Amino acid sequence: MPQPRSIPIGQVQFTAERYIQLLSERGKRIPRTLNQVAKIATTDTAVLLECIKKLELLGLTSQTDYLKIRTAARIRVLRGSGNTQSDYGVHEANKQRLRRAQRKAQKIEIHAQALEDWNREGRFKAYSEIMEGLPASQVVRADKLLMDLLNRYPCLSTPEYRLMLEQIDQTKRFNQP
Repeated sequence: MPQPRSIPIGQVQFTAERYIQLLSERGKRIPRTLNQVAKIATTDTAVLLECIKKLELLGLTSQTDYLKIRTAARIRVLRGSGNTQSDYGVHEANKQRLRRAQRKAQKIEIHAQALEDWNREGRFKAYSEIMEGLPASQVVRADKLLMDLLNRYPCLSTPEYRLMLEQIDQTKRFNQP
């Protein structure tokens, strides 16, 4: 026995539009009553439920389609879109917007701080100090290795970079034939 069906309050038009979209994606004919339901905002849910039942009897849609579309409509109601807006939905949507704005502001702040540190000659200064003491034969090879290290570990001190560079250089010499 099929479960009782319902359409969330204020989501009749949305549900009908989703069914039309689903049928057109599948290349099926769209019934006239479904088109009418989608155009009229004040349509009763019983008309749409009857139309959905007919679509399932014809094999054009399935219960899975109904459940997916109904779930999307319920989410819209919770978020406060469509013809009805709940206080809870508006509150939740505002909380999500606030969280997104805070994350964005935090990322911008971190990026600005990194640029500021770099502009204070942090990275360039470390690069210059390390490259200064190297013999000419090692400069080209050390340049690539050092840039990789600076990109991977941007917050190390100059002696730490030197130590890592020496360790990598020794490892590469040992492994080469």
